[in-house]
Formats: sequence, structure tokens, C-alpha cells
Amino acid sequence: GVVVRDRRSGNVVIQGNCIGTTSDGQSDLVNGSGAILLQDINGVNIGGASQSEGNVIVDDEYPVRCAYADSCRISSNIIGRGNGQVMDAIRLEHSNNNVIGGSHDEGNILIGAMENAIHLDYSSRNSILGNKIGIRDSKFGANGIYLYKSSNNIVGGEEYGHGNLIYSCAQTGILIAVSDSNIVSYNDIETNIPGSVTSSYQAIGIVVHESNASIIGGIGTGNVLRHNNRAAIVVEGPGANLLSANAIYDNGFGIDLMGVAGATEANDTLDIDTGPNNLQNYPTITTATAGSQTRVK
Repeated sequence: GVVVRDRRSGNVVIQGNCIGTTSDGQSDLVNGSGAILLQDINGVNIGGASQSEGNVIVDDEYPVRCAYADSCRISSNIIGRGNGQVMDAIRLEHSNNNVIGGSHDEGNILIGAMENAIHLDYSSRNSILGNKIGIRDSKFGANGIYLYKSSNNIVGGEEYGHGNLIYSCAQTGILIAVSDSNIVSYNDIETNIPGSVTSSYQAIGIVVHESNASIIGGIGTGNVLRHNNRAAIVVEGPGANLLSANAIYDNGFGIDLMGVAGATEANDTLDIDTGPNNLQNYPTITTATAGSQTRVK
């Protein structure tokens, strides 16, 4: 594969290659421990502004792995194996201020992995934008996007067109674990595509675990969560996170603040509780009247 080390290396561009495949990109070869490794370096571009500038990257472990790599950009690439025989398609460790994807044609197409499509480990202030994670009959054995002890990241951007399309995940579309102050917006999360090989997955759209001060959605920036056979959103452990203005439908369950599939914590009058989002009461709809003006109470 390709290894780039040493912060004295500058203006490195990896573009238009077939790595781990035949020269036409149609058949896989074998890379033992990484197709592209960036280590202790700044400012590397993997791919470019369009698919014609991107790479086709396949590996048996980590197609793209960044360790102590900052201010890099990974865009417009096709990464992974349809049979899911890689670990994480893109993995960042102790790496900050990077961009994975972008707008319009800059998003990566991530085909399949045994674990995660994108995994951030102890990495902050990164942007994950406009990627297509999963195709109809591909699969990810764990999560689409996994943030672990990684704070102040943006997943989906701050404007329309920057959201990620996340399909075909066995466990969770987006998992935020022990990670604070992340923003998740404009994403379309569908872990179980009806009629595909993943239609039986018992997966969750978004899980926020032992994390605080993250924003999931927002007025005009909400996520679409559908066809998740368990819950759309699960919040576990102490902390306060904002869940707002998301479109949630055709899931096994809506929002779960207890982490127990299909279980609803009963409302109480005073609502003095401890737990995820202080076990906030859910709204109770008593009447709905249709007419020239629709009113819901």
C-alpha cells in the first residue's frame, strides 16, 4: 500500500489510484495490513473534488488509517469490500481537524466492512460529510459511523447536501460513545433496507452512550431515521443531549431514553428523575382535528 509518515512531508496528494485492486479496479488483490496509512503528518489529500480524482481502495484490514494525522482530507474515494472482509473502512486515531467527504461529488462511497464504515478514536474537530455508507446488498458488521472518546465533531454538516446516507448496518447507524459536544445533522439513516440482505438486522438508527451536550438534529437541520428495526434513537447513561426536529418513521420504536428495546418509561407529574436527558416526559397527543387548519393537542 501507501505509507506517509513525518510532519516534514508537505503537500502530499494521493489521487486517481487503484490500491489493493487490479489496475481496472474490478478485481481485488491482497494488502496485509493497510492500503493507505498516514502517521504523524499534516495536510495530506486522499482523493479530490470529484470521483475522477478519487481512489479505489481495498484492504484486508484498514483501507484508510490515520494515526496522529491532522488537517487531512479524504474525499471522492470508493473504499471497502462488498463482502465486508475489512475491519474499518476509514479509521482515525488521535487525529484532529480532518474532513472525511465533503459536499456534492466529494463524499466517499463506503461499500462494506466487518466492523465500521468510519471509526474515530480519540479524535476531535473532524467533519464527516456527504458520504454514502452502504449499498443495497453490502453490509457493515457493526456501525456506520462510530465516535469513541471523540468530541466536537460534525457528522452531516451545517447545510443541506452535507448529510451522510447510512444504510445496511448490523448494530447502529451512528454510535456516539463517551464523546461530548458532537453535532449530527442532515443525515439519512436506514440500517435495514426492505427487501435487501440486511432487512432482518435488529439495528438502531442513532445511539448516544455515556455522552453529553451533543445535538441530534435541529430546526431545519434534522435527520431522517427510517427502517431501523429497533429504535430510531437510543440515549443511554447520564448526560443531557438535544434531540430535535428529526423525521422519525417506520422504525421498531421511536426515541428510547432507557436503552431497553421497546420499553417506555412512564410519564410522571413532577418529572424529577435521573438518567438520560433526566428521563424527560414524552408528549401525549389527546386530539387531532383535520380541516382547513390542522390542530394537534
